[in-house]
Amino acid sequence: MIPNLLTKSEFERKIGNYNPFARPWKSVSDIAHALGQAHEITGNPGRFIALLGVLKLCYDWKVEYKGKKSRSWTLSRRGPGIRLLEAKISDLFHGALSTEYSSFKMRSNIRRNRAGARFTALTGIGSPDRPALRLPKAMRMLSETHYIHEFLEPRHRAYASTLTLFNMWQADTIEGVSFADFVESLDRDFLNRLDFENSSAEGQMLWVRYLSDSDRDLVELKQVEPGTNRFARDADDGDPFDTTEHSFQEEGYGRAIFVMDEFNRIYAHSKTVDQFHHSSFLGGRPTKSAGNIRVIDGTIIEIMMHSGHYKPGPAQALAICRALLVKFSGNSGTRYDTESFKDSAPNSVRAQSLLSQIRISAEYGSAVFYNALEFLKAGGDTSTLQPARDRLRRR
Repeated sequence: MIPNLLTKSEFERKIGNYNPFARPWKSVSDIAHALGQAHEITGNPGRFIALLGVLKLCYDWKVEYKGKKSRSWTLSRRGPGIRLLEAKISDLFHGALSTEYSSFKMRSNIRRNRAGARFTALTGIGSPDRPALRLPKAMRMLSETHYIHEFLEPRHRAYASTLTLFNMWQADTIEGVSFADFVESLDRDFLNRLDFENSSAEGQMLWVRYLSDSDRDLVELKQVEPGTNRFARDADDGDPFDTTEHSFQEEGYGRAIFVMDEFNRIYAHSKTVDQFHHSSFLGGRPTKSAGNIRVIDGTIIEIMMHSGHYKPGPAQALAICRALLVKFSGNSGTRYDTESFKDSAPNSVRAQSLLSQIRISAEYGSAVFYNALEFLKAGGDTSTLQPARDRLRRR
């Protein structure tokens, strides 16, 4: 038994009755089971690793709880018990297991630096001849450490599996082994069990798909005719692209997720949680813009800066506005700046008119939309702009 830590029975009394076979209670059952196993382990290194696994399950439960809070108030009854268990484990990490915890943090920093070095080796970003600071202003790299882990993990496993593997790598005592090499060295049966345990309800493996060049070309938004706001994808056999049946989040339809690369090519597709994300389009490489997009019968209606992988902002919103203005002009070689708005040429007038019919959000996750042309003319400063109304909303 581990002193000063809730036993499995004490934890179960704290959280009350639950059905161990029904979601979301199964995750509570998993915590109780892992806690019981941790108590059976003798020796601090083993206990420490087991308690890391318990904390991971607590985190998973909170993610699930957050997503269902509005639909199931009874979940809130379990929260105090979960938080108490986390607090008890934290006390142990700063008390009886402080030596192991300090060693873990030190190895974590060493291995995190090694993960960054591996990322640099694979992408060239961060190297002396191509440091991240020299990326174009609008380009965004992966925003969080765990997204970089997804990139480095050989099969690009989703967060739950990657976190388990990364914690194992950090706890491993063998130095000089990269995260990718460590995963490749693991027993295949173990990895298969891990994938099965974290699979979807339909039994699908939760690997984030990274598109090949040929697959990426299928989901590129290409103009039906130059100089028009009409787009299609080869994946739809050339039919006008329409996001009505596409999804941009779990249980969210009517939009698709998109990214724009450094050459202003726009790619769009449905999001599938833990299987197809913003990182899928360019294989985790930097993007010039990212978010979700609303398209009706080939016509872009609305663009929202929303991507957890890239966390876009005003610079990325401006980038796609400029790119679309060029596309609408019918001249891919045109470069627009503030003087171009004075241009009365027919193609410039048409391009500005088409852009003015699109709404765009300026900040990451913001649901406040502005007229895309006015936003571009203002240089991304929204202080003087009025929110744009949805022109498709029924009056």
